[in-house]
Amino acid sequence: MFNINYSHTDYAKAISEIAQAMDTKVKGDTLFIPEQFANGYFKYIPLSNGLQCMLSDYTLNQDMYMQRNSSDKEFYILRFDEISISDKLMVKIDNDYIWEEKQNRASVMLTSSLYNFAYQAAKGTAIRSINVLVIRKWLEQYLDIKSMDEVLEKYLQLKTQSYNFAPFDVEYRALFNEVMDSGNAVMQKSILENRVMMLVERFLTQLYQKLNPVSESDKIKISQDEIKRLMEVESYLIKDFSTPPPPISFLSRVAAMSTTTLKNKFKKLYGNNLYEYFQKSRMHRAKVLLMSQKYSIKEIGSQLGYSNLSNFATAFKKEFKRLPSKLGLK
Repeated sequence: MFNINYSHTDYAKAISEIAQAMDTKVKGDTLFIPEQFANGYFKYIPLSNGLQCMLSDYTLNQDMYMQRNSSDKEFYILRFDEISISDKLMVKIDNDYIWEEKQNRASVMLTSSLYNFAYQAAKGTAIRSINVLVIRKWLEQYLDIKSMDEVLEKYLQLKTQSYNFAPFDVEYRALFNEVMDSGNAVMQKSILENRVMMLVERFLTQLYQKLNPVSESDKIKISQDEIKRLMEVESYLIKDFSTPPPPISFLSRVAAMSTTTLKNKFKKLYGNNLYEYFQKSRMHRAKVLLMSQKYSIKEIGSQLGYSNLSNFATAFKKEFKRLPSKLGLK
C-alpha cells in the first residue's frame, strides 16, 4: 500500500504535493501517475469564475491510502465520484468512517477544509472524479440562495450520515460524462466552465431544498441502507446500454425490496421511473458520444442497442427536441 498525505489551498499545490509523494513531476497542468501506483492522471483546471477544478481518472495497481489534511483556511470541496470498487473502500471524515465493498458507486458529496478527509482503496479500484474547490466569497457573489451559510453548517455537521452522499441522477451523470469524456481540446474550453458551474449549482440548490422542512405530504422515506441498495440498482440499470435493461424482478432482488417499494423509492431518489431513467441515461450517453466527434451516428446508435437508425433518431429527438445530426456544441 502506498500512502499520500497532502494539504492545500489550491489544486495546483495539491497536485504538486501528490507528485512529490510519488517521486515524479507535474507536466503542465497534469500529473500522469507512475505505473507502479496506478494507470491514469490528475489534472488541474483553473476556472475564470474563481472556482478551481481537479479531474482524476485512474485505476489502482496497488492498495492506496490518501488523506487531505485539515486547514485553518476555510473552503469547501465538492466531489463528484464514479468508483468501481474492486474489494473494499473506506471513506473517513475526521473520526467518522464508511466502509463499502465490491460495487459501483456514483455520488456527490461536500466536505470542508476544516475536517480531515481520507479514503483507502484496494488494488484494481477504478476512480473517476471531479473535485471543485469553492470559497465563501464565490457563494456570496454568484449563488443566489438565501441562508446558504446555515444550510452548509447543518450539512457539514452530518459528516458521513445518510445524505452526505447524494447519488448521481441522469443530469448529474450527463454533466459528469461531458466533462470527463470530452477528448476534444476545443470542446473542453467551452464545456468545462459551463458544465462544472451547472454541477455546483445543481448540488447546492438541491441541498438547500433538502435541508429545509419536508412537507407533510411527503410520505416516502428512504433510509441510509436503502440509498446504498438503490445506488446499486442504478449501477445495474445503466451498466450496458447495448442490451435491454434488467427486468424489475432482478432489480428487486438486488434492492431486497418488493417491486412496488423499489419503483416508489427509486423514483423518489432519482426523479424518474426505472425504465424512464434507463432511457434518459441512454440518450444522454448518446449526446456525450456525439459531442466527442469520435463516432458516426450509426456507430453510436449501434453502441446503444439500436439496430434501426430511425428509431435511434426518433428517441434522441424526443429527449432533446432535435435530431442527432442537428446537435450543436454550445
